Amino acid sequence: MTTATSTTKSFAKTHYKNKLTANKKLFFITTFLQILGLPIISLMLLLETKASEETYHAYSDYEFPMVLSSFAFIAALLMAIFIVTSNFKHLHNHAFSDMQLALPLNSKQRFFSNYLAGLTTYLVPALIAMPLAIIPCIIGKINYPEYYDLAFRYLPKFAVIIIIGMVMFYTFSVFSATYCGTLADTIINIFLINAVIPLSLYCASLSIGEGFTVSSMDMPILMSQIMYTSPIGCAIMLLFSSNTSLLVNSPIFAYWVILSCAVIALVIFLSYITYKKRKAEQVSSPYAFKIFYHIFMFFLVFCIFNLLNSFISSSVYYYEDYTIEERTHYANILPAFITSAVVFFVIEFISNRGIKKFLHSAVRYTCAIIFAIGFRGLAIATHGFGYDTYVPKAYMVDSVSITDYSELPEIYIDDKELIKKIVELNSDIVNSNNDEKPEPISEFEYSKLAKDAYVDNYNYYDSITINYIKKNGSIISRSYPTTSGIIDSILPYIMTSEDYADKIIKELKLAFKEYSHNYLYLNTDSMQYSIDLDEHMVDNFIQALETDISDISLENFHNSSIIGHIDTPFLSITIPIKDCFTNTLSILEKNSLDKEFLSKNPTNLEDCIVELYPNVISAETIYNGITDETKYIIHDNIEYFGKTYSSGVMPNIEISQCADEIRELLDVSKPYSKKSEVGGVIAVDSTVYYVPIEYKDKVAEIYNKYKLDIKYHINEYGDFYLKYDDYGHETYIDILPGFFRNDIGVYKYNESGEKVYIFKYDEFQYYN
Repeated sequence: MTTATSTTKSFAKTHYKNKLTANKKLFFITTFLQILGLPIISLMLLLETKASEETYHAYSDYEFPMVLSSFAFIAALLMAIFIVTSNFKHLHNHAFSDMQLALPLNSKQRFFSNYLAGLTTYLVPALIAMPLAIIPCIIGKINYPEYYDLAFRYLPKFAVIIIIGMVMFYTFSVFSATYCGTLADTIINIFLINAVIPLSLYCASLSIGEGFTVSSMDMPILMSQIMYTSPIGCAIMLLFSSNTSLLVNSPIFAYWVILSCAVIALVIFLSYITYKKRKAEQVSSPYAFKIFYHIFMFFLVFCIFNLLNSFISSSVYYYEDYTIEERTHYANILPAFITSAVVFFVIEFISNRGIKKFLHSAVRYTCAIIFAIGFRGLAIATHGFGYDTYVPKAYMVDSVSITDYSELPEIYIDDKELIKKIVELNSDIVNSNNDEKPEPISEFEYSKLAKDAYVDNYNYYDSITINYIKKNGSIISRSYPTTSGIIDSILPYIMTSEDYADKIIKELKLAFKEYSHNYLYLNTDSMQYSIDLDEHMVDNFIQALETDISDISLENFHNSSIIGHIDTPFLSITIPIKDCFTNTLSILEKNSLDKEFLSKNPTNLEDCIVELYPNVISAETIYNGITDETKYIIHDNIEYFGKTYSSGVMPNIEISQCADEIRELLDVSKPYSKKSEVGGVIAVDSTVYYVPIEYKDKVAEIYNKYKLDIKYHINEYGDFYLKYDDYGHETYIDILPGFFRNDIGVYKYNESGEKVYIFKYDEFQYYN
C-alpha cells in the first residue's frame, strides 16, 4: 500500500514537471512581458526624476515608454487566460480529456498538478521582474530621497497586492475553466466573473446611496468588499492606496490580505469541487454546471437595472405635473426594465439556441427584476438600510480624515481624543439634519434683530468629507452638505496636531524641490506678495514654519489671527500663516516682504475701516417659492472662528473720536469665540474680532455714542449708495441692514410690521 501511494505521488510530481515543460513557451512570453512592464516603468520614473532635477519639467520624453510598459504589464497579467486554457484544455476537448483521464492520477492530483503548474508559470516571471524593478527605486532613494522615501515604504505592500491580485485572477480563471465546457465560454466567463462581482457590489452601493438624505457617499459604501472579492478590487486597492496613503494604515492592509486570501482559498475549493464533479461527457458543452450561468444572468439584470436607475436619477429635474419623487419613479423604472429585459432575453436566445425554454427564461427574469426593484425600493425606504445616519463608535475607529475643501489637507489622524471629537462632530451633523430646526421667524422680526448687529451669514453652504478606517479594516466614507463654520469646532484641534504639521512640511518640501524658482506667495485679503528665497533661505523658512506649526498651542491658535496664506507652485494646499508664527514672519521680513504689512495691526485704527456691532446673530435664510415668503432661522450655540467680514465694508462709527476706546476693546478681543461668550464685534479692515461678553455694556456705550448717521440714496436701477464723508463721496453697497429686495423693489418694515416700498422697479422708465 505504501509503495502504491509513493508511486501515485511520483506520478503527480511527474505530471507537474511535464506541465511546466509544456508551458515553456508561455513562461518565456510572460517573463518577457513582465520585464518590459514594471522594471521599465521603474527605470523611466527614475530617468524622469533625474531630468526634472536637471532641466525642470522634462517629463514628456518618458511618458510614451511608460505607457508602452504599462500595456506590456497588463498583457503579462492577462497571460493567465492563455496559461489556464492551456493547462486545463482537457476540459474543453475530447481528445485531451481521454489522455488526461488515462493517467494514473485521481481527480485531486490532476487538478492540483495542473493548477500549481500553471500558477508557477504565471507567478515566477513576476517574481523575476519585481527585484529588477526595485533596482531603479534603490538608486532613486540614494540620489533623490525626497521623492523616493515614501514610495520605498510602499514597495513591499505594493508587491503583495500585485501578487495577490495575480493569484486571484488566475484562480478565478481556473474556476471559469472548471464549470465551462468550451474554450470560448471559458474565456467569456473569465471576464464575466471578474466584472460581475465588483459591478454587483457597486450597483448595490448605488441603491443604498439613493436612500441617503443626510449624507452622500464619497466612495461606494461597499468599497471594502469590492477590494477583496475580485482582481479588479486588487487594482482598486493599489490605486486607492497610492492616492490616499491608506496603504500605510496597517489594519486595512492586514484585513485586506486576510480576506483576499480567504476568497482565493474559497474559489480554489469551489474549483476543485466542480472539477471533481464534472463528467467526461460534459466536455464541449457550454456550461458543465448551468447554475453558474443562471447566477450571472440574475446579477446582470440587477446591475443593468440599478445602473440605469441611478443614471436617470442624476438627470431628473422639476416638472410642472410631477414632484421630483414622482418624476424619478416614472422616469427610471420603464427604461431600466426594458433595457434589462432586452439584454437578458437576447443572451437567453443565444444560449438556448432559440426560444424553446422561453417560459423558464421569463420566470427567471421576473425573479431577477423583482429582486432588483425590491432591493432598490427597500434601500430607499430604509434610508440606505440605516447607513445614511450611521456613525461608527470612536473605539471602533483606527484613523480618520476630515476635509472641508479649504484649509485642511487630507490627513489620517490616529489620535484617540481627536477621533472622538470628529465622531462627535459627525453625530452633531447627522442629528442637526434629522432634528427639526428652530422655529423660523418672519422677515419683520428678523429686521428688528439685525438692527445694530453683525450678521453671520449661515447660508453659505459647503461640504465636508469624513473617511473612517475602522479597526477591522473596513472603510466608511461620508460627505455632508453643511453650512459655513460647521467644522470650526474641530479645526483648531486638527491644525495643532502632529499629523497636520507633518503633512504641511512634507508638502512644502516637495513643492520647493519640484520647482526651479524658490519663491512663494503670501496671499492676504487685499493683495498678494511674492517673496524670493535663495536655496539657503528655503531650508530656513521650512525649518521656521515647522517650528511654528509644531509648537503652537490650542490657546495660541484660538487667540491668534490668520494674516495670510502661503502658496507656491505644485503645492496642493494653501498654508495659513497666523500672527503668532514669529519665526516664519521673521524669515519673510528678511526676504522682500513689505515691512508695512508686518507692522500693520489693529492699533493703526485711524487708517483702517472700523465697524462696531453691539449684537451678533447667525441667520439662515429660507424661501417659500410658492408664496414668495422669506423667513429666517436664528442659530444658537454657534462657534465663531477666524471670520472675515466681506459684504459692504463701511465704517459705522466715528473712529477718529473713539480710537483709544476701540484699542482697549481690541486688547481683550480674540478671533475665536462661542456665541454665548460674545459681547460685540469689531471689524477692522474686514477682519473680525469678538469682544468678550463682560464688555457688552461698554461696546453698546461706545456704539451709541459714536455711531455714524449713515446717509444713503438709491439710484435709478435700485442700487444702494452710501454717503460716508462731508464731501459727499459715495460707495456702492448691496443692501443695508433692515432693508430687503424682491422682484417689485426695495422695501423695509414700519413699526406695525407692514411693508413699505422705498423703491419700485416699474416706476422707472428703464424697466418700462
